[in-house]
Amino acid sequence: MDTRNSIIISGSSHEELAREISQSCGIPLIPCRKTRFANSEWNFKILENIRNKDVFLIQTGTFDREENISINDYIIETIIIINACRYSSCGKITLIMPFYPYCRGDKKDEARTPISSRAIADILQVDRVVTMDLHSAQQQGFFGNGTRPIPVDNIYSLGIFKKYFEQNIFENMTSEEINKKFVIVSPDEGGIKRTLKIAGVLGLTNYEFCHKQRIFDKPGVVGDMKLLNICNLQNRNAIICDDICDSGGTLMKCIDLLVANGVKDVYCVITHGIFTKNALKNISLNPHIKKFIVTNTIPQYSHKSKCPKLEILSVGDLLSDVINCLCTGKSLSDLSCFNKKIKVKSKIPEIIKTNTENPNLLEKEFIEYALQP
Repeated sequence: MDTRNSIIISGSSHEELAREISQSCGIPLIPCRKTRFANSEWNFKILENIRNKDVFLIQTGTFDREENISINDYIIETIIIINACRYSSCGKITLIMPFYPYCRGDKKDEARTPISSRAIADILQVDRVVTMDLHSAQQQGFFGNGTRPIPVDNIYSLGIFKKYFEQNIFENMTSEEINKKFVIVSPDEGGIKRTLKIAGVLGLTNYEFCHKQRIFDKPGVVGDMKLLNICNLQNRNAIICDDICDSGGTLMKCIDLLVANGVKDVYCVITHGIFTKNALKNISLNPHIKKFIVTNTIPQYSHKSKCPKLEILSVGDLLSDVINCLCTGKSLSDLSCFNKKIKVKSKIPEIIKTNTENPNLLEKEFIEYALQP
């Protein structure tokens, strides 16, 4: 691939991000006709010749309340754009999908349920996929098949958050002061490994985890939640890390639990801000939330006015760097801080060491995750 022979095509889901990436990496954004018929079918046309051009297709998993466009509509649009590119005799197609739709459907957790994430992967017939902070890393193996695997680059947003905290929250503070004032928290067991990695990069040695019991027949409803009581939370500020905030039920319950155990202020760090139902209102009205830091993997321009606590960090430059690496053959490993060695000194509680037979308590991958002494 070569930047001189590459083009960018944007779907309708996040045109602002596509323009930002195009300006940053210098690859032209090709004009397209994107309209809908009266019955809601897409009417799409590429308005320039793309023969033999390598295409970077920008489309994310979201929905538009005002235009009444569902996440499923955007998936169909993606398929149609891919088809249009193929019939236009393009070169390779790389799908840049910052938030991968149906990523929470990554396994069968009940009888007679689908693996929705795999079903979506099967219909996205491209040459490569770039996404960010997948809900679970194994989804990279869902694309393609044994004879023709489709490479998936799961790009981490950690470097963006690290820079923000160093320049805004931890500014002029020593490592000792940071660890005296802050504790990093995972709101559920699924995010433990992610939280430990972020703790290592931010230099935090105090961390806490929550265990929640989800009610599977009621989406978005959280049952019982408990802290594992790993460290003292009194008079500390909590940094809650998660990949997705949808209705915010898990987050709010986690905050209530932390405050009840002595936490003062809360900083939320979320990659994909969906913000359904009363999420933005609850964030605004919660007196303990100091800042809610989120990226623009999903469009956030309409959310900022509804919730002044939002701090929106752009992934445009990061994805531009990814595109340049793919075009020049450079390694993607330097784009995030996840290749650095992580040292967490806090003691692992006995409940984690001794309950490996209880799958509802903690994921096995955390039991096997080796912490540095």
